[in-house]
Amino acid sequence: MRALFLTSLAALSVFATGALALDVEVANKSKTTIAHIYISEVDSNKWGDDQLGDDDDDVIEPGDSYTVEDIEPGRYDLKLVASDKTTCVVHNQRIGSDKTWTVTEEMLDSCH
Repeated sequence: MRALFLTSLAALSVFATGALALDVEVANKSKTTIAHIYISEVDSNKWGDDQLGDDDDDVIEPGDSYTVEDIEPGRYDLKLVASDKTTCVVHNQRIGSDKTWTVTEEMLDSCH
């Protein structure tokens, strides 16, 4: 009975607060090392913290991936900064139930 109560309580809290935050895998399928990832609401000029952290070793090498935790499903602008300091802003990206966001060479080429 207690387990049923706790399950019901958890379901109610999800209903009351909206969608659950997701852990999103960022897969780097490009040829560029990604040194920083910043996320903002669509069309906002205010970027959040670097999702990769503050350490210089916190990068996503080509062919690797990194998990960004606790992202609400929705549409976002993402700012990627390469290890050579090249910046690419990718607008209006959907982060949702697929839980993977793939960085491609074509995506980065469109920023240059």
